[in-house]
Amino acid sequence: MPRKAAKKPPSSAKGRSKPVKRTGRSKTGDTRKVVEAGSQARPQEPKPASQPARLVMQPPLRRTSEIIRTRARFTDPMRAANEYSNVRDLIQGQAAKHGARTFLVFEDDGREYSFLQLDEQTTRAANVMLALGATRGARVALLVNNSPEYVFAWLGAMKAGLVAVPLSTDLSTDELRQALQDCGASLLLISREFWPRAEALRGELAGLQAVAFVGDGPQGVMLESTLPSAGLADPAKLYDFTACGRQASLELKTPVPHQWDEAQIAYTGRALPLPQGAILQQRQFLTSARCLSTAVGLNATDRLMCCLPLFHVNAQVPTLFAPLALGGSVVLFSEFSVSRFWPAVERYRVTAVSAVPAMLGILTERELEGARLARRDAAAGVWPACHESPGALRQQSDAAAREDGLARGHDISSLKSIVCGAAALPRPVQLAFEKCFLVPVLEGYSLAETTGFATLNPANGTRKIGSVGRPLGDKLAVWDESRPLRPLEGDWTHKSFLRANPAVFPTADTNQRGELCIWGEGTLKEYYSRPDVNPRVFAGGWFHSGDLGHMDADGFAYVLGRRGEFIERDGDFVSPREIDEVLMRHELVETSTTIGLPTADGSRQQVTTFVILRKDSFESGRDGGRLPASEEQRTDMLTRLKAFAALHLTEKKRPNAIVLAAQLPTDATGKTRVHILKRQGTDAYQRV
Repeated sequence: MPRKAAKKPPSSAKGRSKPVKRTGRSKTGDTRKVVEAGSQARPQEPKPASQPARLVMQPPLRRTSEIIRTRARFTDPMRAANEYSNVRDLIQGQAAKHGARTFLVFEDDGREYSFLQLDEQTTRAANVMLALGATRGARVALLVNNSPEYVFAWLGAMKAGLVAVPLSTDLSTDELRQALQDCGASLLLISREFWPRAEALRGELAGLQAVAFVGDGPQGVMLESTLPSAGLADPAKLYDFTACGRQASLELKTPVPHQWDEAQIAYTGRALPLPQGAILQQRQFLTSARCLSTAVGLNATDRLMCCLPLFHVNAQVPTLFAPLALGGSVVLFSEFSVSRFWPAVERYRVTAVSAVPAMLGILTERELEGARLARRDAAAGVWPACHESPGALRQQSDAAAREDGLARGHDISSLKSIVCGAAALPRPVQLAFEKCFLVPVLEGYSLAETTGFATLNPANGTRKIGSVGRPLGDKLAVWDESRPLRPLEGDWTHKSFLRANPAVFPTADTNQRGELCIWGEGTLKEYYSRPDVNPRVFAGGWFHSGDLGHMDADGFAYVLGRRGEFIERDGDFVSPREIDEVLMRHELVETSTTIGLPTADGSRQQVTTFVILRKDSFESGRDGGRLPASEEQRTDMLTRLKAFAALHLTEKKRPNAIVLAAQLPTDATGKTRVHILKRQGTDAYQRV
């Protein structure tokens, strides 16, 4: 039978239950007493006179922008403390901890250096620079190819409290003059390949005290190999940096740098009339390395590979400072080599690589081309099918693939992830690479001004293809440009109240387009000697990147392009990246770059897309089949590309003109130099 429900105690007139009787044993006997629970209660106070009921107003619903804006208030995004506070303590501490363990392997000749040797070599390099006349805070310019000596000189400058100024190796003579004059370099460390550009500039650099060659000197040039006494270097002589280093002391007597001392000036903005030098501080390198290592899941057993030039922050933090801080190791390339990439992964059991989109595209295209030939020789049919990848063709006995350095001829199972930044990573490139090599790519948003990656896609599987991920340590917000910000005034260094405690930031709504702004410990101190620029780029206490983008409801950021690269068309703004993403999905398109070029009368801009086709796209074509051999081929390709664009783009976003090219102007990292492309126009290429 169903149990009867228990009876509820009767309610009093006042809506309260009657006092409950409890029984208990007395202290003196076994007799039981009945105690009224409410007998000893305090007398009730008289009830106040009834008041008229008040209308309770519900708070209005908060907009998404207000919620995000509240989150953007000042909090310390770098709550975890670094183990070391400056570069000298980091190198010396890791040398004491790891000793003879290998830290650096030079892929070109197989040289290996331990943590202890790194400490010794950086100390020698620091003492050489001090002997050549550099004093605390002096700028040391480096125009050197990737090598262990570059690592020793670059870290040695920071170790001694100097300011390293790594320069791009593809600077022209005029650009080199601008950079050296702007930073006021006291020393110039240079490789012999770049001496013809710098030789004529020596007389124009008033503050330059000495020039030293890293590696062999130019043919027919006598180098001074004797280490001078401190501060007595002869400006007229050229010094052998390596030979002087052998004579340098292993004791560094300069004061230990402070964590907020300036460590590096990284020049960026080559499209500007005068590039800007971002000042980065000692602590920022350590913090950025820690945040990146945590996000990617790196530890002391990982071995990273550095194929990017060392003047680039994507090589400095992920593949040098991260393994140095963790106790891992790094394989250093003098330059990126597509034929030696996968053999090095197999030989050294590399676990992670920092790359740029151009590298991923080159590796994928070469692997696909080799696999197509292998499948064509092995069996009839078209390769790859929708379910196949070169991994299905992997054969360790395939001598031809192994000799060519293809991934299918090598064991690449140690490679866990690729970290990619510095430029927009097109979805087709990322998807093709991952399908080809079965290695995940973590795209991020990296700038010289943010000491590397400000955001990154998580490594735990919650990635979003096309997004640059979530903030790592710094805060990122999208500025609602309808609410203007006042430029900073007065002292706005990292210790300033305005800089360290920014006001509530006017953040845009979810998926609303605006300028990406970053605040946190990783952002630059300032642009060197730019008093007219700094207050504007730090308006509101946040660094304004100049990139437009938006953020979704999950906190993932999306970069749409630079502010000046958007194309105005019929009252609307067209994103070049959106057009490039679509065209690169075409089976014959390898690279696409869209820019806005003025019409003949200059009244408006027209959308112009430069396309590099894959090899053998044209039968008997020029430049490996990338360019047509006849007008009929040209017309047919134009029809196919226009039809493809019409399927995926609205009429406003379709390109007015398509230009076929065998190659486009790029920098040392493979990024297309849009400002040069705009200056050249279509005259230097073949219009379709």
